[in-house]
Amino acid sequence: MNIYASLLLFTIIRIRCLRMDANHVQKWVRDRVGANKVVVFSKIQCPFCVKANGILSEMVPDDLTIFQLDDNPDRQKIMEYFGRTTGAATVPRVFIGGEFYGDCSKVVSEYCPHVYLFQVSTKDSGALRATLLAAGCNVTNLRGGPN
Repeated sequence: MNIYASLLLFTIIRIRCLRMDANHVQKWVRDRVGANKVVVFSKIQCPFCVKANGILSEMVPDDLTIFQLDDNPDRQKIMEYFGRTTGAATVPRVFIGGEFYGDCSKVVSEYCPHVYLFQVSTKDSGALRATLLAAGCNVTNLRGGPN
């Protein structure tokens, strides 16, 4: 067996060993949600993830943690877990203060209602800001100053 075949076999075995069962998926998600004020489970090329991540990174740059699931070998199990626990097996899944908050449409609608999903706006409705403040986040306004 040449070096490339050995490396490929090692990688496949390692990925299979790293795969989680349902209990480990639940623990993995809960550990990440519990350790951070604002958590987004995301995929890199998802336009809804990009929009939600953009709004949250403007508002809480110091309190935001984004977990990209694209290369996670357990992303299917993680998405199934989200389907059971949050009502949808889609991304983004946004958690604030240890609790499930919503998806992109909730972030956008509570950030700036009456705006189409992919328009850029500098108006903040206050609902999202209030939720972030209640979670203990240091919320920044769009002009760059702290709230």
